[in-house]
Amino acid sequence: MNLMTAGGNPQESKFIRILIFILLIGYAHHSAFSHANNKNSSSQEQFSQSKSLLAPLPKHKPILAPFTYDAEHVSPANQLNMILDTINLLKKEIDEKENLLKKTDAEHEKIDIQNEINSISQSLTQSEKSFEIIQSGGLELTKLQDTPSESAFDWQKELLEILKPFMSELHELTQDKRNLANLQNKIPFLESQIQDIEKSLAHMTQISIPVLEPGTLKHFEEIKKKWETRLDEKKQSLEVSKIQLKEIIKSQTEKEVTFSESLKQFAANRGATLLFIVIAVVVVCLFFYLFWRLIVHFSSYNQEGKQTFFQRIFKLAFYATAVLFSIAAVFLVLNARNDQILLGVAVLLLALIVLTLRSYIPQYLRELQILLNAGPVREDERIIYNGVPMKVEALNLYAKLSNPALPDLELRLPLSVLSSFISRPYTDNELWFPCQIGDYVMLSDGRFGKVIYISLEHVQLSLGNEMMPQTLTMNAFMEAGPQNLSRGFVVTNTIGIDYKYQQQSTTQIPLVFEDGIRLRLLQENYGHALVSARVLFEQANTSSLDYKIVAIFNGTVAGDYGLIQCDLQRFAVDICNQNQWEIPFTNVVVHNVGA
Repeated sequence: MNLMTAGGNPQESKFIRILIFILLIGYAHHSAFSHANNKNSSSQEQFSQSKSLLAPLPKHKPILAPFTYDAEHVSPANQLNMILDTINLLKKEIDEKENLLKKTDAEHEKIDIQNEINSISQSLTQSEKSFEIIQSGGLELTKLQDTPSESAFDWQKELLEILKPFMSELHELTQDKRNLANLQNKIPFLESQIQDIEKSLAHMTQISIPVLEPGTLKHFEEIKKKWETRLDEKKQSLEVSKIQLKEIIKSQTEKEVTFSESLKQFAANRGATLLFIVIAVVVVCLFFYLFWRLIVHFSSYNQEGKQTFFQRIFKLAFYATAVLFSIAAVFLVLNARNDQILLGVAVLLLALIVLTLRSYIPQYLRELQILLNAGPVREDERIIYNGVPMKVEALNLYAKLSNPALPDLELRLPLSVLSSFISRPYTDNELWFPCQIGDYVMLSDGRFGKVIYISLEHVQLSLGNEMMPQTLTMNAFMEAGPQNLSRGFVVTNTIGIDYKYQQQSTTQIPLVFEDGIRLRLLQENYGHALVSARVLFEQANTSSLDYKIVAIFNGTVAGDYGLIQCDLQRFAVDICNQNQWEIPFTNVVVHNVGA
């Protein structure tokens, strides 16, 4: 049907013509601010973008059917004429509504009329703005300010703007699934409502119509007709929902692809994007690595030795730049590939990392101080870790600790752990560990053994032939005060003779003991390690005159410590026998007190 002859009234035809140009206004306003790639959009989309302009028009006007219109072939002058006609008509409609509002007494009608006036006013404002936009070639005078606008930066708003394409694409990807779920829930709901309406209509048929009075019958028929109309609407909605469900299932069936095809599509699209990201990050890291090697090679920068404070700052800034360039490479690839999903995921991950790390800023500042060798722990100083003295060899992303006395005892610690320690300078003669593997030690509780294993957690001792090993924790070993016999040791013993030799007890007898024991020690296999042997008068004991035997050896025969201790007693007894010195035993005298 020709739109210009939709009604027999010329005034109505003019009104319809103006409505057509309202749609033209919407198109002109949209094209002035949209991207150039939207020029080829369909005329049906133009109508859907502009159809909001029809909303405020009076309800008694004829409803226009969708139509196609080529606005590019209309001159700007004709467009302005049409828009002005629309503006005049909208103003006239507003005047009519305002007059009607003054004449109406019902409150609810006033509200409805006022809503219509507001809607028409919005359309009038839009038309006036469109007139100015077309006349000025797409520019608005209200946007031309004397000074640049200085709006406060809202990072949340900016983040939402960045994530908007990602959310739109995600919404589009899940649209079919959500529509399918909605229809699957809607169909049983409509069927249930239809059953309820049919029950109500069946109940109405049971009411005796002849009994009803004329007024009651009229009202009865109106309600019945309303329920029948609602039943038809529900049935129609049910049929439409079933058709939509069928079409969605059919569309999904047509879109289904095999696993191999899905794999190919992933490799060609998102898989290729991920591959390009990996390549870009590797290239950036490789570039910075080679660049760093060139800096180290052609400068006085000492990477292994002690670094100055400024060298550490430069190194830290270099690493931070490499990380920033790597992140930038990821976003450049995503932007070039126009993958909004991965771009949104990357932004979310980056934002999540930043928000997570924000609470650790004080800890990172302490670690940064250590990294710059300006914190509580510094290079070439000494700390106590797990009871063991350790030297801070190097401070980088990880700290390297070592023990000069144990070359194999090394440790790598994160700066977060090292921040709880305090180091101090050390002197050259400080002891780093009481023993080494292969040494013989004597613990404070009398345990004697050979050290066969040392770690930061345990120390293992055994007999000289590595039999009967026993393991001690490092703390227990250090608390036991180990004496390293392999660095030299002293063996002592005691021998007592009878009081009848009291006259020579402090003069001749000690010399006889000393010469005899030294001679016997030198005759043994460990005799070459003897440093000195002395026999001293110790004390006048209860029933004997006691002598202290002291033999000093170097550490080469530390494994014979127990044997030497037994031999000293044996040699002393032999000398007593040779000189016929009696060795007394403890006398116990019992006094019997008479009654």
